Amino acid sequence: MCVLFLTNNFKIFCQNDSICSNLLKNKQFFQLNDFLKQNKKTVKPQTYFFSQMFVQQAFGNYKKAEAFANKLEKYYSKKTLTDSLWQNVNRSLSSFYALNAMQKFDYAKVAENYEKIIKNFSNGLDSTQIDNYENTVALFSTLKNIPPQKINRPPKDVELQSFRNKFNHLLVPVVRGNVQSQFVFDTGASFAMISDSIAQLMNMTILPVDIKVLTSTHLQIQPKLAVADSFYVGDILFENVVFLVSPQSDLTFEQVDYAIYGLVGFPQIMQMQEIRFEQTGKIIVPRKAKRQSGKNMFLDGYNPVIEVFNQNDTLLFRLDTGAKTSELSCKYFEKHKENILQNTKKNQVMRGGAGGLQESEEYTLKNFSYKIGKTIGTLPEISVIANDYEFSRLFDGNLGQDILLQYKEIILNFKDLYLKLVK
Repeated sequence: MCVLFLTNNFKIFCQNDSICSNLLKNKQFFQLNDFLKQNKKTVKPQTYFFSQMFVQQAFGNYKKAEAFANKLEKYYSKKTLTDSLWQNVNRSLSSFYALNAMQKFDYAKVAENYEKIIKNFSNGLDSTQIDNYENTVALFSTLKNIPPQKINRPPKDVELQSFRNKFNHLLVPVVRGNVQSQFVFDTGASFAMISDSIAQLMNMTILPVDIKVLTSTHLQIQPKLAVADSFYVGDILFENVVFLVSPQSDLTFEQVDYAIYGLVGFPQIMQMQEIRFEQTGKIIVPRKAKRQSGKNMFLDGYNPVIEVFNQNDTLLFRLDTGAKTSELSCKYFEKHKENILQNTKKNQVMRGGAGGLQESEEYTLKNFSYKIGKTIGTLPEISVIANDYEFSRLFDGNLGQDILLQYKEIILNFKDLYLKLVK
């Protein structure tokens, strides 16, 4: 009986550890969080600590996340590890500390942790992964002497006099010195971006850096970096804002007679804590964020990810206020490939992003139902992208303006991590 009990118990531990590993690999943090609560006693300690440090990080609980990382380090300090396991553990810890440092705008720490991976823990990585780490180190090493970004807002609610252009991009007023412009308000931008001509007009400090940035359409651009010691978004003052600088030609789309001069990106939007979008285009940034239980968002680095329910599917969408329309990714396409191929037709379309336009293979689904929080809705149609874009491999799609425009008010809260749609 004792032997049988131990054998069964071992199987449960192995099975639950495998479930944790798979959920973590696919960034299924909502499911993983629930699973850990229900199965804490039947998950190995190292798996529990490892999973929790990334779960807590995704949900913005950085102190709790670091406490679990410390527990993991103490656990493994008492063990004899194989070389491959030692490499994996330390590589994961370094990535974890780098992501935590990003949220604090501690660029030197970000570079230090990723450089540690390249120098000490690169066994088992392929050339593409190493190139990505080297690119990231180059980016953040250039910024290592830049102080953290800070937000200074008036002691009252702030209203941004925003408007939508013909592409439904939401533009907000920005000011530096005596130069005014209109930038796209874009949660899908991991960094603020500015054209070289506007950066020059605004007298920004340009930092040369040898990096390549992959756009949403797989086009590579080689931007420079700029830093603004002060930068206003409406009446909100930001200090030490980092911009990717791109040639104006890469942000100009002559085919559709359109140009972008800059983006207010996620690092600035996140620091606002709460943003309320009205259907008219007005944006309100309240002085005090409204508390609410029930998260339906997590952070993947500088990317907000929303939990969306569709029939029997639980989907993860990147929130992209800079996108005119929502779309489903290659991950969704592969999961539902048979149904999509049987019931829809393939289209070749041009997709736009920084760097220009690129042809893409897409399908169109009709009457796509969704539930976000407590709100249920339907999109008359949504594109399914068959191309394997790197940014969408782990997520099911992008949530864009076509969903957001259906509602009287949208509340985006980064303190309690929720998106609320108000009819």
